Amino acid sequence: MAREHNFLLGQGERLASKVPIRKAGGEKGLPYDLRTAKARIAERLARVDAQITQLPDDACPRGEAVAVVTLHPRFLSKSDYPSELLSAVGLRAVGSRSRTIRPEKWGVERHGDDAVTEDIFVAGAKSAFHRWATSVKRWTKDTKGATSLSHIEDLTAFDAKAKLRGIPDGKGVLLEGVVDIVEDGSSTVMYDLKTYLDADAARDHVEPHYRQLNVYAHIWKGLRGRQLDKVAVIATRPTRPLYRALRAGEPAKIQSAMEAWDPVLEVTVDGDVVAEVMESFGRVVDLIEDRKFSPPGLEVLKAPSRPDGKVPFAQDVCLNCDARFGCASYRQLASRSRRAEPTRHCATRAPTSAATPRSKTGATAA
Repeated sequence: MAREHNFLLGQGERLASKVPIRKAGGEKGLPYDLRTAKARIAERLARVDAQITQLPDDACPRGEAVAVVTLHPRFLSKSDYPSELLSAVGLRAVGSRSRTIRPEKWGVERHGDDAVTEDIFVAGAKSAFHRWATSVKRWTKDTKGATSLSHIEDLTAFDAKAKLRGIPDGKGVLLEGVVDIVEDGSSTVMYDLKTYLDADAARDHVEPHYRQLNVYAHIWKGLRGRQLDKVAVIATRPTRPLYRALRAGEPAKIQSAMEAWDPVLEVTVDGDVVAEVMESFGRVVDLIEDRKFSPPGLEVLKAPSRPDGKVPFAQDVCLNCDARFGCASYRQLASRSRRAEPTRHCATRAPTSAATPRSKTGATAA
């Protein structure tokens, strides 16, 4: 039944008033107050400064070095990222990694023992680290970036050897690999997904994957007591024709490139290669245990990584190596690449001025 009267309330906003809503949470409790944070960071910076000072010039292109800033697990959000701090001390982030730590303090009553956090690799002039180390004790709450000091759990110099794990004497070598096994009742197939691999570029150079997957096939046979019916690599990175078609935005070319794209690279199963691969791997393990590290020279980094290939060793191999920031050869290559770039100029009504050179490689090691 329709209502007999409908009333309209004019200028009803005049009868309204603001209602304060209490937000949950509030400001985070800091694990370390500013005084404590300054003392902790000063102590760690002194060690970092001493280690960086001892580095040879060949390991510090342009007089720069790399350190590791470990964030407190409770300060991993985007708003807590120490951008202002890094800018204030003249450093820049060049990479990161996740790891599990146990903080000294949490700043809250209820917490776990361990937590995942972020290590940020920061690069800058050796003099920047020295200035920070000598001035941080005088910082006040009004100093730019001072708030982020309480968000830092640790600060250390970067050491490439920290990425390497020694093998105890008398122990065997544990190999770890991740593959996909597909069984449909009548056959068993091993696939290895490579998200960085272009099938067209890798089809003629499948040797590294051939050796790796034959070792995996050998392990599978030892564990399950039966042979695999097929072994293959799945290269999920789009091919160059498909990239070009996607950039052009032409449906016909995209369809053609998709039909021509075959991401599956079948690998021949050959048990005879296993002994050779393991012997080669054993030599590498011996070098690691003996602490004999000899990075390839600059010419190797510039040359193609594969026979008849076009991709330089530095791009194909070094960019996948977590220790590249501590590698003298890679750092020298990055330094020379940046110096070789032409300085761009901006033409405006005002007198022209040099613009900041832009890196072609994106984030590079110091």
